[in-house]
Amino acid sequence: SEPNETSNKEQEEHTSNIDKNTVAVILLETSATAMDANSEWNRAVARWTPVLSSTDGTPRLWKALFSRKDCDLDTQCIISACSLSWCPFNVALCRDWILSNTNDLSNYDIQGIVNFLLQTSGQQSAHAPYCQQETFSTSTSFQTKESVGNLVNIAFECAKQAGQVIDQRNNVASWLHLLLLVAQTGKRQTNHMISILLSKVEEAKCDGIRMLTGEAILRIYSYYPWHVNLGNPELRKLLVDTSISIDWREWRTPLDEHLNNMFRGLKQSPNQRLVQGLIDLSKGHPLILLRKLDLMAEILQG
Repeated sequence: SEPNETSNKEQEEHTSNIDKNTVAVILLETSATAMDANSEWNRAVARWTPVLSSTDGTPRLWKALFSRKDCDLDTQCIISACSLSWCPFNVALCRDWILSNTNDLSNYDIQGIVNFLLQTSGQQSAHAPYCQQETFSTSTSFQTKESVGNLVNIAFECAKQAGQVIDQRNNVASWLHLLLLVAQTGKRQTNHMISILLSKVEEAKCDGIRMLTGEAILRIYSYYPWHVNLGNPELRKLLVDTSISIDWREWRTPLDEHLNNMFRGLKQSPNQRLVQGLIDLSKGHPLILLRKLDLMAEILQG
């Protein structure tokens, strides 16, 4: 009788999970047609959907969640609550579902999808290279060429809707944050991503999209210069053209601290070793070194 009791208990738990998920789907699908965004019904949807779907998700649920771009209810709040409430297994399943449904992104709330991927990445800031939770760099589902291509398509679609990149030091658009997380995974993924973005530059029919993509590639290079293969003359030209058209001197790059230390050393005690170090760096990453022209002029004048 003991095995039967265990089996019955597991069946009851499974049924309970299915029922909860079904209720969450019904709440989402019903509220999408609600006229009053402040109704008790919509507030109940926002409160209970993350709870009911915390341990079990289905394609029907995810489609209902991310297809609500025209709904009055604050979908972003629900997506954010779901990303915090769902168990890791449910999050992973949803990620895989998103990446397998990128052929027609016009049917989905693309900003909501980007926000979900960022919030479940474990990284709170585009400027933080490491974090304690699982990130794209430790998740095998984001390592393949296919998944990188799908992530780029998601980010690019979001970029077209969001508009221009904010070319300041700390302001990074969410879609660009997603691309930077992909770049964090390694050299192979970074260069595959850049090759896709270069093809989008060629396909772009307006200058705005070309400039947008060029700024994104320059920001990726600035953050991960060691990951980017500069052997492609098309890429080098795009980086130079983009760097001329915007002020990117204050953007973050991991080489800044090293460069500042070298310039500080030259100012205090010039020696051939430091000069040779700057020469070597200028050969590999001349654009990044050119950001320090003001500091070099100050040293020469001193």
